[in-house]
Amino acid sequence: TLAAIPPSFAILTSSDVGISSVAVSWAGGINPLTPPTSYQLQISTDINFGVFIASETFLTNVSTVALSPNTSYYFKVRAYGRGGDTSAFNTAIATFTRSASPGFTGFQMFTTSVTVFLVNNGNPVSSTTTYRVQVSTDGFTTIAFSSQGVNGSGAAAPTLTVLGLQANSTYQIGIDALNFVNLASSRTVAASTSTLAATPGAISFIGISGTSITV
Repeated sequence: TLAAIPPSFAILTSSDVGISSVAVSWAGGINPLTPPTSYQLQISTDINFGVFIASETFLTNVSTVALSPNTSYYFKVRAYGRGGDTSAFNTAIATFTRSASPGFTGFQMFTTSVTVFLVNNGNPVSSTTTYRVQVSTDGFTTIAFSSQGVNGSGAAAPTLTVLGLQANSTYQIGIDALNFVNLASSRTVAASTSTLAATPGAISFIGISGTSITV
């Protein structure tokens, strides 16, 4: 008999989506498990699958690899019959891979702010990646301050400044990136450091005695 069209893909969760991989699965439907039915999964960045990568499997799940960060991919699967026939494809699904956590070339602390110099770290040079600098006082249980931005001039990752910090206080500085659908990358902790001490105010002369001066 002819192979049946595979059922729809299982709904993707955030744990299925990585920087360079996406795990997809589908039910076998009425196609037999013993002996196993062979399937062909096609993966493409083109909704029309004009160019695609194909993966052959006897399983009903595949973890794709070697994908690009923060890139839209489409998936569809068909079944092979015993006589060499192929079913039609099931309904295609699409998702964006995660962004890679950005790199950084350095940071600069000020009295009430921090500036971090970010690099793309393999993320697309388009403006679909949003970069974030997050500042915490408790190991990122909570975020006290943050700043975000997209690629700047010349497709370079942005230089971000976080304002509102307290002088002479210790903070943890973290960086991450959001993909096109706001799925966050892992966080890289850039530093645990302190802001600069504030310059003392102007000296006020209060009084003078025989052995001391009060200011």
